[in-house]
Amino acid sequence: MNISSLSSYQSELLYSKNGSSQSKINQESAFSINKTIEPEKDETLTQSGSSDVWKEISSKYNVRKATFEDIQEISQKLYEAGEISLAEHAILIFDRERVANDIKHRARVFVSPDFSMYETSSNQYGQRDWIAEFEARVKKDFKYGNLLGHQHNMKVLNMLQRLAA
Repeated sequence: MNISSLSSYQSELLYSKNGSSQSKINQESAFSINKTIEPEKDETLTQSGSSDVWKEISSKYNVRKATFEDIQEISQKLYEAGEISLAEHAILIFDRERVANDIKHRARVFVSPDFSMYETSSNQYGQRDWIAEFEARVKKDFKYGNLLGHQHNMKVLNMLQRLAA
């Protein structure tokens, strides 16, 4: 199918709201844009500013030994700086322990008291190796064919590895 033949055919008639046809329109002016739209430039967030956020966070937090609250703070800072997407932010701040506790409470007959939605365990202070956690999630998603979950968790894993470097 030739696109140029379609565009010339489609520009032959222009119909009004009441269904009556109007005269031919000029093909060149029909698709011309008179104003050039340029993206807004945010002077506060530059490439060097971007690396500053990563350096600041990596100097303050150890993602190999962080609590869930630490991960929430890291995620919030990166999201506010425009470094991660809303989807990545949502993955990081999703409280799996709270959900697991709710499941245990509502279905206590069917669910073990040891049930957890995490792939790895935390220490007595609630600290977890978040890189190992997301590596396990990536492997599990791939194993079960959850390719979308695999892709999202892989992005988060790469972000955590960048913080650890």
